[in-house]
Amino acid sequence: PIDATIALQALEPAWIISRQIEAGRRAMTQNARRGEKIWVRIFSNKPVIVRPAETVRVYSKHLPCTHSKCSDI
Repeated sequence: PIDATIALQALEPAWIISRQIEAGRRAMTQNARRGEKIWVRIFSNKPVIVRPAETVRVYSKHLPCTHSKCSDI
């Protein structure tokens, strides 16, 4: 059990980036008393996918050669 005296809760869903998380943590650290601990716990509702599922992978060995060195051969 965490013995917390202050807590923040989001009232609206929104995207939050790591810079905003760090800025909030720094603001809490500046206002905290000496010796107090700060926990930042953020849980995402859905994962962030780097590449869409429909992306087709293209390998260089399947592409036609368009360089000037290849056209001389």
